[in-house]
Amino acid sequence: MNIVSNIKFLEPRVSNGYKNMYGRCLIVGGSRNMPGAPVLSGKAALRSGAGLVELVVPEPAYLPAASSEPCYMVTPAGADSTGKFSKESVDEVLASAEKADVIAVGPGLGIGDNLQLLISELIKVPEFNIVIDADGINNLIHIPHWPNMARANIILTPHPGEMKRLAASISMEYSPDERLENAAELSLESGTIVVLKGAESVAAFGEDCYVNNTGNPGMATGGSGDVLTGMTAAIWAQMQRNQADEDQLRNAFDAAVLAVYLHGAAGDIAEDKCGTAAMIASDIIEALPQAFRTNGM
Repeated sequence: MNIVSNIKFLEPRVSNGYKNMYGRCLIVGGSRNMPGAPVLSGKAALRSGAGLVELVVPEPAYLPAASSEPCYMVTPAGADSTGKFSKESVDEVLASAEKADVIAVGPGLGIGDNLQLLISELIKVPEFNIVIDADGINNLIHIPHWPNMARANIILTPHPGEMKRLAASISMEYSPDERLENAAELSLESGTIVVLKGAESVAAFGEDCYVNNTGNPGMATGGSGDVLTGMTAAIWAQMQRNQADEDQLRNAFDAAVLAVYLHGAAGDIAEDKCGTAAMIASDIIEALPQAFRTNGM
């Protein structure tokens, strides 16, 4: 196993830059009962430098998402009787996905057959770069032989419980005390980048592993992972645009490492202002400008 310590930061912006140079992100998520999760991801993507951000949400989540932020686009898609994406919405999501540099799927998505169909259709497309988090993972594990189906470039961002379920889905042994080994093995077995969240989050690209040293216990709050999802998508989109000739999974790993580091750094800034007990996910987003500026971006 190779422990990676260096972090690849985003390049300085040029004076004649324009929004399309900085990547287009698509956030796929939300449902009637969880409209806020994709909002957090979308806001985090904007604050992490994405040139354009679009949310695709089921119809019942449209008004909450659209009224929460004027700087991203929101596209409503078909919903079933439970307020989640319908079977018919899959084609609507794919149409938006074709325009994106990076797709983030999962925040507030819910679980069900239609959502497993959606995930399976997304991961089949070789040209797609996808961050899969939260209920994206919880649907992925129900797709038989999903690593064999996947053709897209994928970053998985599980918390320990989701990591355990991912391991079980591919018949991989799992030990909660062996975080590095778990992340590296899942990365190798599935052909994905793995970000195992928690204290000292681990990012793995095969046997290359980064162990993060930023962050604090106040970040253990609902929505914090949705923030990381949006950040990861935005940073990957920028790296993908600026380094298009490089290996996409290497770009994905570099993006995952930087996102984890800056997520923790923003959390540390938020802790100085809010303390740990009162910190919420939106405090992390509000701290992102200072985290980026402090690191020369």
